[in-house]
Amino acid sequence: LFRRLLEGPEESEEDEADSAFGDVSPIFDDEKGAVAEVRHNRPDKVFKIRERIEIGEMGHRVLPGWLYDLLYLCLFLHTFGCLCVYAVALTSSIEVLFLGGGSEHHGLVVLVLSAIVFPLCFADMQKLRQIQWGIMLVRGLAIVLMMVGASYIAFKSGAPEVERQPFDTEGAWMWGGVPLADPAGLPSLFANAVLAFMVHHSLPGFLAPLQDQNEAHKAIGVAYAGAYLVYLLMGASALFAFGRSVPQLYNLAFASFPLATVREFLCGYPLMLLAVYPIVGISLRNNCLGFFGLPPPNPKGPTAAKDVVATAFASLPPLGVAYCTSNVQGIVKIFAGYFGLSLMLVMPCILVVKARRVIPAAEEYFPLKSRWVTTPVLLVVVISWLAAIVVNTYRFFFA
Repeated sequence: LFRRLLEGPEESEEDEADSAFGDVSPIFDDEKGAVAEVRHNRPDKVFKIRERIEIGEMGHRVLPGWLYDLLYLCLFLHTFGCLCVYAVALTSSIEVLFLGGGSEHHGLVVLVLSAIVFPLCFADMQKLRQIQWGIMLVRGLAIVLMMVGASYIAFKSGAPEVERQPFDTEGAWMWGGVPLADPAGLPSLFANAVLAFMVHHSLPGFLAPLQDQNEAHKAIGVAYAGAYLVYLLMGASALFAFGRSVPQLYNLAFASFPLATVREFLCGYPLMLLAVYPIVGISLRNNCLGFFGLPPPNPKGPTAAKDVVATAFASLPPLGVAYCTSNVQGIVKIFAGYFGLSLMLVMPCILVVKARRVIPAAEEYFPLKSRWVTTPVLLVVVISWLAAIVVNTYRFFFA
């Protein structure tokens, strides 16, 4: 499943699927900027993703000019924020792992990272994706070790005692040394939830490898339920082990774990981002070029001046942010807490409403048509987004 998610179906599989779905007739021509297909022979399998249209391209096809610009602004700043988080995590982990946690060589670390990631952002993205299989295995191992390590530390420290005063001076609901609920953490909750759960901007690539795409609801539901369970276990074990002393980079919290191999592995875990950073940087660069109507670089052709400028613009400024600050949660709160949150909640509402007006076939029934695109549900989503923005702003400037 992971291999198919990364590489997609083989051409022979796609051709066989096309023949099984019957004749294809386009509903829109390219001049109207939207393309849809109706399967006449198999109405029970009317839906099949063959063109992977990402959120930026979808906005280009169905949104008016100013909404399209707003979408790209959110997409650009959220992606830029992700790169800033990666850059801070890389520099902090390298300094802890190789320099004993000192910051006297901070500038040199950032410079070396710049020299590494800048050339990597010129690589062919398809080749970079081939190593993601190994990255996912390492990530899975790191998650298991974090939960085991935190559980061990919590067990050694003993069960927390119930305090007479259930609330501390900051208004957090405490149980022993464990903060069960803390209003001050809401901005971090919103922002980190965006980084943890927002994949709908890549849904075409997520669903395309499915052999039977009518099972998409089940696949997404199982994936999200599994991810939520993992995050719940990680969060609970972290709180019981470290209380309010959880560091901003959680992988650096296991200095007291007795096995040195596990400590060093978790400390160096963010180094895996060296393989992810170029992929996100390439995506940011291509989105910027696409916004200005310029083609992405051709991996097999010569490197043009605009490719060098766009790659430098996408890959180097996040490292400049890492040079100026190591406050990774502050970066997350700003970029993910505003722009990522907008990209996660309000932009899909706008896209689905506009798309169903532009594409006549969307008014008809098909197996994967969402049941949730109703006025009350969309209002709840938009109000939730607005409430989160208000809470973030209040905590930033007035609390």
